[in-house]
Amino acid sequence: MGADPDLEKIQPESDPEVATTPEWRRDMKRARERLEITQKALAVRLGCKQAMVSQLENGTIRASKFVLPICRILAIAPPTHFMIEEQREWSRLGHLLQSGDREAFALELVGLRQAVARLEKAEQEKQELRDALAFATKRRGAEPAAVESIAAKSSAIEAPPLRPRNATKKKTG
Repeated sequence: MGADPDLEKIQPESDPEVATTPEWRRDMKRARERLEITQKALAVRLGCKQAMVSQLENGTIRASKFVLPICRILAIAPPTHFMIEEQREWSRLGHLLQSGDREAFALELVGLRQAVARLEKAEQEKQELRDALAFATKRRGAEPAAVESIAAKSSAIEAPPLRPRNATKKKTG
């Protein structure tokens, strides 16, 4: 009888040491809990101690050769450094889709759709202010203070964050 592939150890020796991010650590914990894998069971698969998994998860250890093997076991994206937030979110969405967790994927997708709507609204507001500025500057006798006020409002509008900090937290109760 062959060994259970789920219990086979991952060989991280050939993997490089990779730094983690707070987002990756959060994803790691969520995926581990979603898959109902204990820290101890994950440590056995990795060939390390449970304390190593705990320290990676809570950020005490911020880089390890176990990061990429954890990504393979939990089907999560590797830590993304130097990516813009939008790229990280689409990468996370792709890995959720790949993992088959429909509920988590649906929640992420709703959050991204809301973020796109916020970005579009902010861009529309900026364009309206640019149009008002152009009109005011072309109009004869435009008050310099009015033109400056419109210009200040236009440059003050910033794109909203892609996702509110608590957008994907499930309500419990």
